[in-house]
Amino acid sequence: MIRRPPRSTLSSSSAASDVYKRQVQTFFSMYRFSSFFAMIITTLIAIFEAPYEHKGSSSSPYINSSLKAVDWSGFALLFSTAGVCQIMHFSFASIAEPMRQKRTLVRYFTAGFFTSGLLFCGLALTCSLYFGKPDSDGNHGTQELVTLNWDEYTGTDFQEGGSSKIWVKILRYYVTAFPAVAMLSNYPLCGLALGNNLYDIMPSKWRASAPEARIKLYTRLAASILPLGLSIVVYDLTIVFKITGLLAFVLGYLIPTSLQVLSIKRCIQLSIPHKTPFHTCLSTIPAAYAVFVLGVGLIIYTITTFFT
Repeated sequence: MIRRPPRSTLSSSSAASDVYKRQVQTFFSMYRFSSFFAMIITTLIAIFEAPYEHKGSSSSPYINSSLKAVDWSGFALLFSTAGVCQIMHFSFASIAEPMRQKRTLVRYFTAGFFTSGLLFCGLALTCSLYFGKPDSDGNHGTQELVTLNWDEYTGTDFQEGGSSKIWVKILRYYVTAFPAVAMLSNYPLCGLALGNNLYDIMPSKWRASAPEARIKLYTRLAASILPLGLSIVVYDLTIVFKITGLLAFVLGYLIPTSLQVLSIKRCIQLSIPHKTPFHTCLSTIPAAYAVFVLGVGLIIYTITTFFT
């Protein structure tokens, strides 16, 4: 009997590369989690130590007096930014492919979303309670890039000038470097995924015009260099968050639902079963149309808030 070799046999260099990437991503994941916990814990300690810029209550816990119970003015920016933080569709395929028990994917992804959402909500709650709403000049209150608040960390609370203690400086640099380090770890993965996707959707004639490696190099460069060029032109965080927030609606609502409808119709046309182990009531065409309309409505609402 002649046995066929496995479909994909990793070479020693490829396997070593995968191990290296896992180690690097594990390190960055540990750094992200530790940064979140450091920010949440230090803010909680400060709430019970001293008021922020003398705006808190007269006794512990020092809750910022400028904080409103409900404030919808920043909902659009919050929702769109949270969408960017929670979207990880580009890694779904690579994570799901090696797993044998596909039905357990929903459980793992749900746990991942819940964990990240809990951390973001915990950080948002503690910072808003202590730092309060940002002022019009953007130099006081909760900063749009919240890690900048830790420039004023003193070791127990937050005061202008911070502290000269070595361990406080290390913690301040550890937290303030968090966005740059997180982007450093995510940006190459996003660039590779987008570049590969651009290659996959190319017409077959274009892909046949040159070797695959060369074309993928061009698509990956286009996916990586263009955003860097835009960041040089536009570096205002407010504008960046607004643009990426709108893209979050497109990536999270419009594109997936459009592809879902097209794929179901294509399967029906070819008489191919379109139900998978992940099929639920949300996997139907009416549900996809409903989510698409919801996404369009959120985009329109978000755009209107930018001009108010």
